[in-house]
Amino acid sequence: MPEPHGGSNIPETKPKTRRKSEPSPQAILNGEVHNWYRIIHGYSDHLVKNLIDQFELRRGDAVIDAFCGSGTTLVECMKNGIDAVGIDANPSSCFSARVKTNWGLKGSRLVDLLDDVDKRQRLRFPSTRKYLTHPTYLYLESTGMLERGWISTRPLRKAIAIKSSIDSLPTSSAYKNALTLALIAEVVDGASNVKFGPELYCAKKRRDAGVYSGFEGRVLEMAADLDKVAVLNPGMVETEGFHAAGIAESDFRKQVEATTPLGRIGQPQDIAAAAVFLASADSAWITGETLVIAGGYR
Repeated sequence: MPEPHGGSNIPETKPKTRRKSEPSPQAILNGEVHNWYRIIHGYSDHLVKNLIDQFELRRGDAVIDAFCGSGTTLVECMKNGIDAVGIDANPSSCFSARVKTNWGLKGSRLVDLLDDVDKRQRLRFPSTRKYLTHPTYLYLESTGMLERGWISTRPLRKAIAIKSSIDSLPTSSAYKNALTLALIAEVVDGASNVKFGPELYCAKKRRDAGVYSGFEGRVLEMAADLDKVAVLNPGMVETEGFHAAGIAESDFRKQVEATTPLGRIGQPQDIAAAAVFLASADSAWITGETLVIAGGYR
């Protein structure tokens, strides 16, 4: 399929500088990892945290999620040091959950791979043959999704160039999967014509979209999240969910405080200070470790 309009065959340029965002206390407690990929009509991570508090789950307990979706329950359990197993019949859900629960990746490595992806996708984008013979294009064409306008030609061409570049990277499948999930999230939420209301529908066709810039932003967010969560294992922390679940005045809180060497539960700033350190250059020689921030509670 030829390009439906004229213009340059060079994808959008990437930003010349990358700013590493500083974590906020709320982001440290709930925001990270979940946003890598969300099911629009799924439940929130805050709901899972409230249920963990209500059922007084702690390290050593186990949770089974028989419809794990994109992995919200699994991720929130990991943040709280609780073992969890997820099951889902949808392969895309299983893929998302596996990526989001793999915290052994290095954020710095993901950022390094971005430069390689950018160089490769620029070489692949002008090739009409590679685009028209790619399995993704063939599938979308055969199912009628292109004809119905779920995604426009130029954004799709950019997405396929990025996907082919990811597949060709000299790195492990774990890093390729993380990059692929970032691309999927960008295609669904940013590059396609898909919209979500009470039902899934196709919006007005867009002529173009900044696929790579959106993809890059998502990978940088992944990298920043990995720097925070891969080594953080907080204990009981006083949050809005903590109070909403009725834990503040519960016997469970008293029990935790009584068995915590420092004699109190955590505050958001206790976690924030550690997370800022782990996200900084001062922690460059730390990887693959678990930092338990729980006042000595085990």
